[in-house]
Amino acid sequence: MKKFTMLAAVMLAFVSAIAYASPMVFPGAGEVGINVNYQVQQAQKLELRLSNLGLKSTHVMIEDLRTGDTFYSENVARRNGYAKLLDLSQLPEGKYRLVVKQKGQELIQVLSVKNGTLFASKFVSK
Repeated sequence: MKKFTMLAAVMLAFVSAIAYASPMVFPGAGEVGINVNYQVQQAQKLELRLSNLGLKSTHVMIEDLRTGDTFYSENVARRNGYAKLLDLSQLPEGKYRLVVKQKGQELIQVLSVKNGTLFASKFVSK
């Protein structure tokens, strides 16, 4: 059982490193596009990094998938990059969506909190 636990921990670290090391690029209409890096840290913290914002107004928010209630909201203006360590430990168990919006572009990531652990999907462009 010890070997299995150790193997699972190593695999999780490897997958997290790959997800963090490989930025996802979401091109806008005829533009370079937003680069997104993210990494789940500790139990319920998410490090989010955005680049290539092009000094455009960008909205970042976390909302409950079921009720639509907003738990976090921030407007980023006149910046090319954004980095934030989001402490989500106060979120009750459930599913949420992290949304990054710019004019003409919306990126969505599903977050799930279960048994005190945060799980994150890859971002998709809407």
